[in-house]
Order: sequence, then C-alpha cells, then structure tokens
Amino acid sequence: MTITPAILNLPIIQGATFDEALERSFFPYDTEWVCGQLVRADTGAPVDEADRVLEDYTGCSAEVQLRHPETNALIKTLSTANSGIVLDAYTLRLLISHTDTAALVYGETAPAWTYAVGHVEVTRADGTRERQYSITFPLNPELTV
Repeated sequence: MTITPAILNLPIIQGATFDEALERSFFPYDTEWVCGQLVRADTGAPVDEADRVLEDYTGCSAEVQLRHPETNALIKTLSTANSGIVLDAYTLRLLISHTDTAALVYGETAPAWTYAVGHVEVTRADGTRERQYSITFPLNPELTV
C-alpha cells in the first residue's frame, strides 16, 4: 500500500502549549471522491464505514523537523525520542510545551520565522519509513493586550 501524506496547516501560538492529536485511517480497497462522496474505486459504491481501518502505531517511532521555508534551517525537532511525538496505538500526538513555544522567535528574517514546514515520518518496527503528514506550522505571535 502506498502512503499518501495528509497535508495539514497547524498553527502554533507563542506561549501556549501546542498539543495536536492526529488519527489516520484507510480502507482495504482503493477509494476516490465522486460528487462529494467517498466511493469504492472498483465499483463506484459508497464506502462502508465498517471497512475503515485505523492506522496502528504499535512498535513505531516518529519524527518531524520544523524547518524555515526559505533557508531550510532547522527550527525544532519533535520525535518519539524527545517526547515531542507520542504514539498511542491509533493516535499520533505532536507536543510542544508552552515554555518552548514562548522561546520561538517570530519575525521575517531567519532565524526568526512566521511559519515552518515539516514532514512527519513514521518508522515501523521492521525499519520501513513512511511520510504520513506534510504540515505547515504558522507561528502566531504572543500578544499582550
């Protein structure tokens, strides 16, 4: 099965905890969108929700590097090794503490940034590596009013 990365936009707010839980699922057959409805590619019949299979992260590790979109400079790495990613059977959770988001530098000139890009890659127990998400991370500055 070929993994198609989901494309997401997940804002980070300076000074606030970033905690985003992601859940992937798939069907054991090819599907396509037709007239706003997900259907089986082979028959054109609507998919049966009972056929949906949740992504199982048991025994996996994961990593995403947030990078500056223009310079490719590394801003932050989240991984299962540093507790920036937590895998809980069917959920992949991205975490950045409020202290760490407060330390992010907002601005137009690197090393400051207004948004970062990253690819969440999951490594299976057998060593297979899959790119599951392609994410844009806009940084919203902390504003005191």
